[in-house]
Amino acid sequence: MEGAVTLSDSEPGATATPDARTPDGTVQLDRRDADEWDSLGEDPQFLYGLEPPLPAGWYRLRATLRATRGQVVDPCLYVDLGQGFGEDLRMPLRYDPRSGRLDAIVRFDGDARVLRFDPTTTVCRFVFDGLRCDRLGEAEATWLMARALVRGGARDARDAARLCENLRSSQRDGEAAAALELAWSEYRGDGEAQDDAAYLDWIQAQERPALARSAPSAPAGDAPLFTVVLLPQDGRAMREACLDALLAQSYPHFEILVPRGMARPVEAGAPSVRELDDAETACPGVRQARGRYLTWIAGAERMPGHALACVARAIEAHPGATLLYTDEDFLAADGTRRRPYFKPAWDAELQAQHDYVGPSSFLSREWLSRWIDSAPPSRAWRYAATLAAGAEAGPEGVLHLPAVARHHLDPPGEPAAPLDAQGAFGDMDRALAAHLARTAPGAEAVAAGAGRPVRVRHPLPEGVRCDIVIPTRDRVDLLSVCVDSILARTEGVDYRVAIVDNGSVEPATHAYFERVQKDARVRVLTYDAPFNYSAINNFAVARCDGDIVVLLNNDIEVVDGGWLRELASQAVRPGVGAVGARLLYPDRTLQHAGVILGVKGVAAHPYTRRGRGYPGQFGRALAVQSMSAVTAACLAVRRSVFDEVGGLDESLAVAFNDVDFCLRIVRAGHRNLWTPYAELLHHESASRGYEDDPVKQARFASEVETMQRRWGGALERDPAYSPNLSLSGRAFTIDPLREADFRPRTAALPMPSFKDES
Repeated sequence: MEGAVTLSDSEPGATATPDARTPDGTVQLDRRDADEWDSLGEDPQFLYGLEPPLPAGWYRLRATLRATRGQVVDPCLYVDLGQGFGEDLRMPLRYDPRSGRLDAIVRFDGDARVLRFDPTTTVCRFVFDGLRCDRLGEAEATWLMARALVRGGARDARDAARLCENLRSSQRDGEAAAALELAWSEYRGDGEAQDDAAYLDWIQAQERPALARSAPSAPAGDAPLFTVVLLPQDGRAMREACLDALLAQSYPHFEILVPRGMARPVEAGAPSVRELDDAETACPGVRQARGRYLTWIAGAERMPGHALACVARAIEAHPGATLLYTDEDFLAADGTRRRPYFKPAWDAELQAQHDYVGPSSFLSREWLSRWIDSAPPSRAWRYAATLAAGAEAGPEGVLHLPAVARHHLDPPGEPAAPLDAQGAFGDMDRALAAHLARTAPGAEAVAAGAGRPVRVRHPLPEGVRCDIVIPTRDRVDLLSVCVDSILARTEGVDYRVAIVDNGSVEPATHAYFERVQKDARVRVLTYDAPFNYSAINNFAVARCDGDIVVLLNNDIEVVDGGWLRELASQAVRPGVGAVGARLLYPDRTLQHAGVILGVKGVAAHPYTRRGRGYPGQFGRALAVQSMSAVTAACLAVRRSVFDEVGGLDESLAVAFNDVDFCLRIVRAGHRNLWTPYAELLHHESASRGYEDDPVKQARFASEVETMQRRWGGALERDPAYSPNLSLSGRAFTIDPLREADFRPRTAALPMPSFKDES
């Protein structure tokens, strides 16, 4: 590989490996023999007291961690630097489930007093030979992280060469610290190798059996006919190979339109192969097509043999669909499948900025025949057609088939068009602007910078006022940062701040209350009752009269003056319910990018502890999108919607009240959004602690039971999340044990009956 650094097995300056440490305590674990353990729940823990503490710095953690029954999922480390455990100090650990080898680099930003090692998030049996910990110098840490990244197997040659060249440049310039930070940023955000290994396991354990179970039966008399248009891009040899793959489809009812000079005779009963009239400038083949649905394919793409059969079954079950799209993945040079895009259900907000439907679309010929006459010529014709079809058909007229039915030979493209390495980005911008002019008057498409999708900015009507509600009990160190930053930095919105005092006793807190209320925008309300997050907010909102309510934690800091305008301009839109913000930990890593239902039993945040610029799943973390739930640490909602659903449920005093609130908003017919363009700091985590307080455990278990009873299967069918992604590990990872689900779906969240909400 030209320009790449060669990394050998020898480790420069490696220190001797100490004996494995013996845990001082365990939680949800039962020891069977010397090295074999049973995990008894979803939160097993090995606890290690450190006396003397481990000094701040870099460490290499190693262990044998091999499942003997079930599966080890998502091992991680928590570190207590003197203030207890918290999610902001959670460190995912690199782990190879095939070899059972855990080998990870971690950094302690202070002296470590206690380590908590969570070996898995599942009930399983495993072998664990103890945790070994080596202290590293900075050069060793840089080298080991770079080696792991290059050898991970998920990086293509260009990515690996880029990383190595950047590291070399930093070292040449004498910037060892810069090289270390670069390696750490890449290492902490790199999980592709593990994901690809899990994907191959999922294909073997889930996809193949599911396809075998649903092998196509004899087609019905009205089986849908498809027209597949082979586009003239890519070389002749690539197009011929693509055509060969098309002719190997298990479903017989389709025709192929090919570029000039590629028509070929076929056997009787085989799909016809006709030449494409290349005079058309938008949606090639529409006027020639005989099929009920059209799809387009490039020479550098492949349809697996089951693709059309799966699509046909979906359309037979939903014959009125205007648009259908499937999941996609990428092929390595040796043909190995990797990097699946398991997609969300239809989301017009997301599609506008992030063409996740991509080349996998199947569009109704009847609809296309009407639309094409008004379609402006554009290289982004397929993107424009998808936007228009989705807007006209509505959520029920668009189907997502969560089966991988398209492979790509080219690497992923930019976040705006991750499934099209040759994306026509300038044309996409113009197509989006034209679409907004028709569907969202006043909205504008704004360039957001290199490597980021276009931002859709919505207008904020004159006269809209926001009430910001902040519950607190003392902690004036946090509260003052929160309120002072709001007053000093918030721009472009009429707002008031309501601080809700829930039993503060410290003189400094009351002195701050007195001082800050001299600002006419601030008032302090007194809530004199035991702590109940839901009740406190309901109490405060009842005493507000603004158009928009913003629920805000007292540990939030405003860093961008446009945060409130962005939240309010989204929340005021018709049909929109709750709007969540992008929250960062103080070190600028992600804390909140929406909430995914079902993960860890009820819900969880995706992408936690990733870098600020982390794109998320193929770029999703860079775009406004629909989410079933967002966190109430910073949540905006129209006052009318808050009242419509009855506010927060006061039977959920601490946990999941925001998730329940958001789901009731969805049930009422609104959609919730998350936006990356309202960015704030979240100074404290939702502390996990040792979770050994029986009262807290009982309360949490009761709230979990309430959510599962109330929302049932909806927690496992989040439209913002694929039914083929993990519910037991981190969000957006692959669980080879989760059964494949290829049922077509719309954007609707499946709601249970609500006979008992007590």
